[in-house]
Amino acid sequence: PLTRKKYSLLLLLTPLVLAEMAIQAMYLVNLRPNIITSCCGSLFGKGSDGLSVDLAALPALPMMAAYYLCMSLLITTGLLFLRRGKFGRCFSLLAVTVFPVSVVSLISCFSLYFYELPSHHCPFDILHGEYGHIGYLLYAALLGGTITGAGVGMLMPCRKIASLRAVMSGLQKRLALASITSFSIFTAVVSWQTVFSGLSLRGY
Repeated sequence: PLTRKKYSLLLLLTPLVLAEMAIQAMYLVNLRPNIITSCCGSLFGKGSDGLSVDLAALPALPMMAAYYLCMSLLITTGLLFLRRGKFGRCFSLLAVTVFPVSVVSLISCFSLYFYELPSHHCPFDILHGEYGHIGYLLYAALLGGTITGAGVGMLMPCRKIASLRAVMSGLQKRLALASITSFSIFTAVVSWQTVFSGLSLRGY
C-alpha cells in the first residue's frame, strides 16, 4: 500500500541529495590549506559574536533542569506508548523537541563537566582522544533517539491501513524502545560525568 508513496518521496529526496553532493564538492574544491581555521575558542569565547556565544552564555543549571524535565516527559510518554499504544504522536513530538534541548544543554552546561573548565563550551572537543572519543557515543545516541522517535509519529497514519495495522504496531513499539534506549544512554553518560566530574558549578 505504501509503494507509490515511497517512490513519490524518493523523487522529492533525489534532488536534495544531488544538491547536497554538489555543495559539499564545491566546499571541498574551494578549501585553501594555507589558511588557518578558527578554533573553538574563537567560536565560543567571550569576545566572539553569533549564535554559538549566545548558547554558551545560557545559565548552566537552569538548562540542566530543562533538559532533565524534557527527558523525563519523553521517557514517561514512551513507556506509556509501549504499554498502552497511546500518545504516539506526543512521544514523537517530544523526541524531536528533545534534540535541540539536548544540544543546547550540552553546549551550555554538560560540556563543562567533560572538560572540567567553566569556560570551555565547545561541543566538538569531546570527539577527541583525550576525552575518550565519548562524543561519538553521545551524538550517535542523540541522533538515533531522535530519528527512531520521529519515526513513531511518521508511521501513525499507516495504522489506518487495515493490512498494515498489525505490522505497524510492532514496528512502532520497536522504534519507541530504540528511541528510549538511545536517549537513556545519552542521559546516563552526561549524568555520570556530571556527578563524578571534578568541576562544581554551584552559583555559576
